Amino acid sequence: MTHLVLRFDVDTPRCVRAGMRALNRLSAEYEVPFVFFVNFGRAVDLAARRQKRPHNAPAGISKLGTLQKQTVLDIAELLTRNPRLIDVGAAQIETATALGSEIGVHGGSNHGTWQWAYPAWDSPRIAAEIEWSTTAFRKLLGRDPAGFSSPGWVSDERLAPLLSEAGYRYFADIHGTGEHVGDEGLINFATALTGEPGGVGFFESCTARRIDTAQMLDEIESAMVENSQPVILYDHPCFAGLRGRPLLCALLDHAKNKGWKLVTLAESI
Repeated sequence: MTHLVLRFDVDTPRCVRAGMRALNRLSAEYEVPFVFFVNFGRAVDLAARRQKRPHNAPAGISKLGTLQKQTVLDIAELLTRNPRLIDVGAAQIETATALGSEIGVHGGSNHGTWQWAYPAWDSPRIAAEIEWSTTAFRKLLGRDPAGFSSPGWVSDERLAPLLSEAGYRYFADIHGTGEHVGDEGLINFATALTGEPGGVGFFESCTARRIDTAQMLDEIESAMVENSQPVILYDHPCFAGLRGRPLLCALLDHAKNKGWKLVTLAESI
């Protein structure tokens, strides 16, 4: 049987509240699990973003602007309160768990800090950030997490041994290919269905490219044939659960008709 993973990275208050609420409803309606990689800390670090060295972004990225995924009130909250996601989204995280979805860890105490400053950190700092999130996960859910993903796909060869030492069973930091690899005794799952270049959310990329549902499903069909099992699709709850909901529902209906099984990453190890 063909196995599909729907992976959603939870980066902002809108993701953990409105986005996860909508996806939890779909999980219950379709009786399928999702995988949520949750950053339990704060979403943005403007200082780290400003200090990041200039770089050449890949050409041809198809993505939407911030105001097409976040409301003005959401942005105002990020700029003024920047709350910890564990403080504003615990109820939706617990609901997702009760519905059979998997919760993984997404970075450390601040999503933006990891995304923009990680390359300059030493190994003790990386380990401390992992420990912060692992502790937050345990306090909320009463068990150890199995999986980890890095904000912005930003990691390097130092990460796997630190995750292994912390008790993780896998991480998921490869995008744009479906070839899963082993690293320091852990599986590094590859996410095939992303918007490329750049590792953009898949449904977001489809919307930005203005392709129709049939074209989207053709792309997914091709990925299911060409990549290793399980095939992983990536997006964010704040888009996939709201503006992108029709595309997600079309995929869920298609998967049911094709007999594809939706699975979590932890059960795929």
